[in-house]
Amino acid sequence: MSHPFPDRLADLLAEGDIIDFGDLSPAVNNHLQQGVAAYYDDRPAAEGHFRAALAEDPNALAPWFCLTKINTYQGFLPQAAEAAEQALASAARQGNFAADWRLLAADLPPPWSDQIKQPGSPQRFYAYMLKAWAFVSLKANNLSAAEEQLAAVAQLDPNDDVGHSVIASLAARLRADEDAA
Repeated sequence: MSHPFPDRLADLLAEGDIIDFGDLSPAVNNHLQQGVAAYYDDRPAAEGHFRAALAEDPNALAPWFCLTKINTYQGFLPQAAEAAEQALASAARQGNFAADWRLLAADLPPPWSDQIKQPGSPQRFYAYMLKAWAFVSLKANNLSAAEEQLAAVAQLDPNDDVGHSVIASLAARLRADEDAA
């Protein structure tokens, strides 16, 4: 059963149960909050709100995260991978660095590791979304791709600021199980 989004959002706001997506316009934030509110009741409507947020501000990064996550949990893994790839491209444009993680990991522009520590930086978002894409690859049973993506994230984020080691541990267990079989 679907809840009316404005009422559901008003309920969430009244309860203080909103997500801090960072410094966004009120219109983009409103779409994201409505998408989150709709997520469990009406996932297509939630995705519509996330896409509306992108239409409102094509440079906003948070909607790409939301689209990746909703498609991953719905099992729409090609769409999740596509959203993650678009997230990388958007972050790269904003940070003025290579969008292709293979090229970027091979030739990191300085001061990359300092920028990853900055909340809201395109570099941090990029590393986080590459980690998310690796998770999508794992769910899609593409262990080799996930391992390559995780190796790149480890180069981008040697201090594990975005928590890639959690997904890397999962990939290592899956690899060990595959090798044992």
